[in-house]
Amino acid sequence: MSTREKILVAAAALALLYGIYEVAVRPFFTHRFHSAKALTVSSQGSENSGLSGFISQAVSQARTAKPGARDVYIIHNRNIGWKRDPFISAEFMAGAGNREGGAAAGGKARGEGSTKALTYSGYVAMGGIKFAVINGREYEEGDTLKDGRYVLRHIYPSKVVLTDGAAVITVKLKESEDGVNR
Repeated sequence: MSTREKILVAAAALALLYGIYEVAVRPFFTHRFHSAKALTVSSQGSENSGLSGFISQAVSQARTAKPGARDVYIIHNRNIGWKRDPFISAEFMAGAGNREGGAAAGGKARGEGSTKALTYSGYVAMGGIKFAVINGREYEEGDTLKDGRYVLRHIYPSKVVLTDGAAVITVKLKESEDGVNR
């Protein structure tokens, strides 16, 4: 064996011996002292010992603590809308801001006035099953959209046909700026 291998084997042997000591030897000798100490502490009824003392102290401090100025600011402003939410994509916000959905989203209903913003951004065909991606969610023919007003009737590569019971709405595929459908 080379010197390097001898050093590695020696380090592994030391780690093994230390593990045996921690698991088997040390608890055997310290068990008697810990059990006697635990009996004296429990017989005295001390509240400030061990985990229970720590928990009771933390609870009492939490009850008496007053919120700071930063905490009060966060609590009072938690429901105020953001100008730009970092958790919502810019494309979704642009579509959500346009509430005249039919024409801007790609098509207008036969008869119906304004609709909610609907964005048909693509479809997936697997075997005989087609899924349309509308407002970032996948729908199959016959599914009701998330808002509950529209039912998806037909899926085509360039458009989808929706109904709301009385009117038929056609939404065309949204194209990106570079001409590639996404």
